[in-house]
Amino acid sequence: MQAAQPTGYLAEQEYGNLLYQLGKFALAENHQELALQLFQRSPDPRAIEKYLRLLYQAGETLTVENRLNEIIENPESEHLLYFALDFLQRKFEKKRTSILTDILRSCDAPVTLDEAHKDQVEKGMQRHYQRRGALVWRTENRMWRALFGMTFWHLLFREGNGFCNEFDRLPLALREQSFWRENEEDIRSLFAELDSPGKWLRHLMAVAAQFYGTANGVFRWHNSLLEIFSHVLQHTPVHALAQVLTEMSQDYLQRNDGYPDLLVIEDGQLRFEEIKAPGDSLRRNQLMSMRRLQQAGFNVVVQTVQWQVDPEQPYIVVDVETTGGAQGYHRIIEIGLVKVCGGKIVDEWQSLINPERHIPRFITELTGINNDMVATAPKFHEVFAQLEAFFADAIFVAHNVNFDYSFFRSEYERLGHIFKLPKICTVQRMRQHFPGLASYSLGALCQTFDIQLTNHHRALDDARAAAELLLLTQARATEQLR
Repeated sequence: MQAAQPTGYLAEQEYGNLLYQLGKFALAENHQELALQLFQRSPDPRAIEKYLRLLYQAGETLTVENRLNEIIENPESEHLLYFALDFLQRKFEKKRTSILTDILRSCDAPVTLDEAHKDQVEKGMQRHYQRRGALVWRTENRMWRALFGMTFWHLLFREGNGFCNEFDRLPLALREQSFWRENEEDIRSLFAELDSPGKWLRHLMAVAAQFYGTANGVFRWHNSLLEIFSHVLQHTPVHALAQVLTEMSQDYLQRNDGYPDLLVIEDGQLRFEEIKAPGDSLRRNQLMSMRRLQQAGFNVVVQTVQWQVDPEQPYIVVDVETTGGAQGYHRIIEIGLVKVCGGKIVDEWQSLINPERHIPRFITELTGINNDMVATAPKFHEVFAQLEAFFADAIFVAHNVNFDYSFFRSEYERLGHIFKLPKICTVQRMRQHFPGLASYSLGALCQTFDIQLTNHHRALDDARAAAELLLLTQARATEQLR
């Protein structure tokens, strides 16, 4: 008796995934023939790819080549199409690298960023372009999902569409891939109405005015969305946006991710950039989304990054003197800042700070700062604006950086602000570039490298000394690249 077949999109998806997972389990247990049978029966693109790879390994090259050509002629999904193109080139035309590798290798010259941006490379690139005067937003999938959800709000969430269940707020039509089939006429009519940037923007504004903050499973509201859409519509033909949203409507589950990291508007031109740091790879879904944007007429590039000293990057070397070591209770009594840019010190800032609490005797003995000296000094909130301006677009640098950084973060939190900057520790950098020294304390390093430190434990003097250490490490890093 023939087994019953699944009916409906969701059932077919679950059936295909089940066979794929069973095939992987059979393969792991060395049941090759059973795994092949399960992969062959599954409509899941991952299973089809695995089946053809196993057939190729078994020597069935003619069968595999014919099937790859069939997929290219009539692709069942973008996933399979790019697999077929890549596998055919590499295995049958003896091409040694993948499509994804070729794209990365064909990129323009990498942009130089300091390694302090390693954990937030997209944010580092955003700052890099902003220094050049460009408008930059980190958009990724969020912008496209929001544009999709707000443009089609009344079609997605009108009465009767419903949700899959109380825990999943994604509209049922998207989950079941029926949104385009059920709404094609309405979608085409809507795009006919939104035939100019002004009309489209007014449509989005009306949706935001009525529904802003309404929970949904498509996107998250953000107060910058309309600003981003305004710039996009000013620099993009509406038919290009309509093409991308149409393709998302036709296959939302496969086409709602993989979009580039940054939206950049520079010299009056709009482009999307996918940022790749050393060691990063380009994923297949990213390639597919980039190709769709390019086919719609967008300028899309992959920009690689290399970790070096960035001559345009400002560094703020910081030292703080405090009433004690615990930032949750103790407060700042003095701040010293030294700005480094282009391999030299370019600016300084210093101030005593009224901590609004008693300075212990041992702190006065260590720093020379007493209660009378800070009594008329500004409180932290009174120098906040000056600090914000000085730290603009900078990397936070300090000797034992987490100590100084934690005090700034706490002071910002007391004012209801978030303090978040990339940071560098000169202790760690000195250990990296000058290993094997007996001590990496500030005083010991200044003595070893003949750096002037006149008033140790005063903020500006310590910051100046730490700035000299930063310059030493930057010079050593530059030498090592030659």
